[in-house]
Amino acid sequence: TDTGKGVIINQMTPENITEVTDEMYANALLTAGIEEAIVDIASPVKVSGHSALVGIYKAYDQGEGEKLDEERTEVANEELSIATNLAKKEGMDQEKVTELLTEIKKEIAEQNPATKEDIQQIVDEQMQKLEIQLSEEDRKLLYDLFEKMRELNINFDNVKSQLEDLANSVQEKISEAVGDKGFLQAVS
Repeated sequence: TDTGKGVIINQMTPENITEVTDEMYANALLTAGIEEAIVDIASPVKVSGHSALVGIYKAYDQGEGEKLDEERTEVANEELSIATNLAKKEGMDQEKVTELLTEIKKEIAEQNPATKEDIQQIVDEQMQKLEIQLSEEDRKLLYDLFEKMRELNINFDNVKSQLEDLANSVQEKISEAVGDKGFLQAVS
């Protein structure tokens, strides 16, 4: 649907979607190439929420009459998987992970990196900026993920304003969670 509002996620049964946040869905859908949609997500039983993406892609393909790029949807699925796995790590949570992925995408849109090294530098800079520590293994997952996005030539310029909205939404959630204290004060 061309709403002019970007991707809007409505979790109808948030108590049953255990791992994936609205912002994680929105981020993955932007990666998949869905820039305008209102998506209602519901489940009668407790689920992680990953499988909803496949249903969203199918509905989009049928509704829009044009198929999404399969390589992009695969990268979007991988992004969601990495996001939910990172959110389970010590010292991380869903908002922090979404903030990191969103900030990396915004930087990619700004800098238009030409090489894998450029991607690694952007990932490292954003991790440092957000004071996020990840193992070498997890860092490599992020490098590989964003390198695939670079190779697919995903243009985040088109969705920069939506990434801004996502970033603001995540900031609000972090503020609500920690109150007036800064994030680090609340954690320490």
